Amino acid sequence: MRGAKRDIGNFDLLLIRHGMTAWNAEKRYIGKADLPLTEAGIARLKAKWPQSPCCRYLYASPALRCLQTAEVIFPGRTVSIVPGFRELAFGYFEGKTAAEMAGDPLYEEWLDSGGSGQIPGGESMSDFVERCTGSFRNRVIEIERNQRENESCGSEGYLAALIVHGGTIMALMSALGYPPRSFFDTMLECGGFLACRWDGVQLCEIEPK
Repeated sequence: MRGAKRDIGNFDLLLIRHGMTAWNAEKRYIGKADLPLTEAGIARLKAKWPQSPCCRYLYASPALRCLQTAEVIFPGRTVSIVPGFRELAFGYFEGKTAAEMAGDPLYEEWLDSGGSGQIPGGESMSDFVERCTGSFRNRVIEIERNQRENESCGSEGYLAALIVHGGTIMALMSALGYPPRSFFDTMLECGGFLACRWDGVQLCEIEPK
């Protein structure tokens, strides 16, 4: 029903990965580097999202690539910036490709850890997951505090959209996702997304609306 009251403890949201940058196209590790989207990346976003999905709250990483993606998908909308949704800090790996680091002992040690070890000069996976999930839970509290329904979306829209990084989405789904999964089980292409329902405990994948 249009304008139906939504159970705030059980709401639908979108997790959207930003569009393509030059380093994404070259398969380089990109964390803190603040690169813009490429023209091709913008064109792909416009083709993938010809219309803005109906969302009440928009949240994004402060990275330029995420803010540009938000503007393409949700033109003219106000977006709340969440520093805790930044990508994993890749430190020594930043700007390099896996091929360029083949045989590098520091990189090989990290690979041998299954990606869970401390990145030289960067973050550990556990710290990253804790940062992302903590930021997400804070956003849920914020939504609960401001739970006025957006009448234009009714019961058919999403209450929130997160325009973030591939790593941020992997962190959230590895910690909170259902069905349960490991960190690397949720790898989205640039501009890809997941539709989820937050039930107060887990992010359960649902069919897009």
